Amino acid sequence: MTDNNTDKTMELLVPSDTTLIVRDGRIQVRIQFNKQGGVDIHSDTSVVVYSPVGNDDQLVRTPQIGETVKNGWKYGGISKTTDSVLFVAPKDEPKPKTWQKAIADAASLKDFLGYNGSQQRTEDELLTAWKAGTQDHGVRLATMNELNDNLYPNLHAIGGFNTTGREPKGLYWSCTDVGSKARDKNFGPSGFQSLTSKSEKNLGVVRLVRS
Repeated sequence: MTDNNTDKTMELLVPSDTTLIVRDGRIQVRIQFNKQGGVDIHSDTSVVVYSPVGNDDQLVRTPQIGETVKNGWKYGGISKTTDSVLFVAPKDEPKPKTWQKAIADAASLKDFLGYNGSQQRTEDELLTAWKAGTQDHGVRLATMNELNDNLYPNLHAIGGFNTTGREPKGLYWSCTDVGSKARDKNFGPSGFQSLTSKSEKNLGVVRLVRS
């Protein structure tokens, strides 16, 4: 897409399989061929795909963040962990729970909004599977990066989060763990994040995602 005088959009070519679209010095869209021979479009802005040149029939449109899509999922943008589309459950799980129970419950889900629980339970397992091309795209806890960069900044657009800052209902578990502790984030005004023991005494809430 070429530069013009109205929106100052320009196109940059990087490796031969990738195109970057930059506006005001910031990458807005990345288009690249994938291993299957198709095309992946990564964008933080709304994208509309049209049929071949000369025909203005709209084929596909990227939803707005927080928009409800198939089976009731909310569109959450591009995952800051997997670099793929992130979908967010429309509401929190009903009760606070320990980290171990949160992880186990997510993995055991059957047909939750049309999908089963992911067997890549932790961020390390997710990244290992993603790099190997074996990620199952199932339902799971968000990673810490997804809580920080996808869910928390868009908490009002996505909706349903507990923003009181009171624990445990305002404290959201991630699937990012470090030994005997796991990372979590308070969705109150402070947005405080911490590394919390997986002890049975410590409870948090869960907003499920898939990517």
